[in-house]
Amino acid sequence: MCTVLDAELWGILDGLNLILERGYGSVLIQTDSLEAVNVVQEESFGGSTSALVRRIRQLLDTVRLWKM
Repeated sequence: MCTVLDAELWGILDGLNLILERGYGSVLIQTDSLEAVNVVQEESFGGSTSALVRRIRQLLDTVRLWKM
């Protein structure tokens, strides 16, 4: 079963994958989930979605400019 936070994070991850596949160098991530914003921007996160957050951060490291 997927939590609401998991669903938001999967949406962010899928969007980032599309952006990178299409060669965009900058991205603006918009979400109505403050919790998703916080876990992506926090220095450390050890929750059940930590692997998902880690993958999002890895992709963001490859983007020249990003905002959330």
